[in-house]
Amino acid sequence: MASVLRPTTVRELVDALHAVRDGKHRLGQGGVELDRSALSHIGPIDDHSMTIEVQAGARLSAIETALGAGRLTLGPLPPGAWAMSVAEYLEGPYAGLRAVSGGRLEPLCGRLEGVFADGRHFSSSPAPRSAAGPDLRALFLGAAGRLGLVTAASLRAFAAPENSTSVVAAFNTPREAVAAITSCLGHGVVFSRAQLRLGHPSPGQGELVETATAKPRTSSPGRVMAWLEWAGSRTNVERDRDVVHRAMHELDVGRSSAVAVEGPPREVSWAQVEQRLSRAGVLELHRISLTSVVAIGGALDGVQLDAPVSKWSMPGSDALAAGVDPNQILGGAP
Repeated sequence: MASVLRPTTVRELVDALHAVRDGKHRLGQGGVELDRSALSHIGPIDDHSMTIEVQAGARLSAIETALGAGRLTLGPLPPGAWAMSVAEYLEGPYAGLRAVSGGRLEPLCGRLEGVFADGRHFSSSPAPRSAAGPDLRALFLGAAGRLGLVTAASLRAFAAPENSTSVVAAFNTPREAVAAITSCLGHGVVFSRAQLRLGHPSPGQGELVETATAKPRTSSPGRVMAWLEWAGSRTNVERDRDVVHRAMHELDVGRSSAVAVEGPPREVSWAQVEQRLSRAGVLELHRISLTSVVAIGGALDGVQLDAPVSKWSMPGSDALAAGVDPNQILGGAP
């Protein structure tokens, strides 16, 4: 039966790591597990900087509820993220990233605190980086807890949206759909969710178009229907609507709905999205950026985001893990 260590303070966490070292154990191996759920404190909101201080075990859903009292939000995260703890989202395959204006991905956290395998503390600067050199948060973000363990973070929030809207667009090919969506991203639109379907569905088959102004179309093997949603202040929603109208020529603006899509979330490139749409099916997209998206639905290649990191592919990662944690207390490189 596994021995589970449940520290309630950072000091207890460091003591637990020392006990693992002294017993010549490894976390996750030899029946020793670490549970940081008791490190779940959610601090007050800093209204000036729009940040909130939280511990590693706090759930993102609970943090979003706390931010809602101050009319703030963490933004449109993928649906599977809300059940995760701060540590799981930062250290796991999501690497703590979210989509922001300009089609960029940025870490959810500003300042980050953690401990290394030998008990040394780490705290990043609360201010934006201006000096040259490595960002040591990379030892924690997406590293599966093998180089260091997150203990707390300062999460950056946004003003809660005042309004939301959606449109349904039609494109002749998957490539045309991808080009239009990425053009909107480059002009500042932050889509909170999108669904792409190959071909025009027939009534009763979970159709995406439900507008009074929708016109009959001839089905085409390569035709793509896109349901796109975004939110923000009333001014920004209208500005983004203009951007969408300029990028997408065949639009039905009005009542629309998404369909239920199931499957494991995967991080994929736009080339993979285009390739998948060229075959068939429906894809639901989240964390939509210029470089990648989180896609649900269909048989997709890419990084599976609801499973532990199975192997590091970055050259030199094994040597880095050995240098940071020579005794492999945190489990060693995947």
